[in-house]
Amino acid sequence: TVQRRGKAGAPLRKKRLMAEWQKGDAAWCYINDDVTYEAGKIVELGEDDRSVTLKLASGKTLTTERANVLRANKDKQDGVEDNTFLRELNEATILHNVGVRYAKSEGGIYSTTGHILIAVNPFRQLKIYEEAQIKRYLGKPIGSEPP
Repeated sequence: TVQRRGKAGAPLRKKRLMAEWQKGDAAWCYINDDVTYEAGKIVELGEDDRSVTLKLASGKTLTTERANVLRANKDKQDGVEDNTFLRELNEATILHNVGVRYAKSEGGIYSTTGHILIAVNPFRQLKIYEEAQIKRYLGKPIGSEPP
């Protein structure tokens, strides 16, 4: 093998695909189309930089391709009104945040990502559609009032 060298003649560091990950990091792991993502913690990084082993919230240990793993946010960020306030913004964190907001009582069906409104059908009547609430939002730009 040929070792590449930098300008000063020192060997260049091998670029690692998983260099940003560390054992113990919180992550979301793609499971399948039915479950989609499950939360977990990284327990081992593969030497080939293409695999990672996670301890999932369900208690299972899973080794998977790096491409199936996304960064997770700190628990204190769960349920923010605007997804742009999430430190890690990816498919799994948006789905999780919208799910946390949906599980809240009245009004958790709406979230935003900047000026984009995300609505989840609650399949039940909510008090948020009373006249006083409607007037509160009438004629105001998105973001001036909480979703």
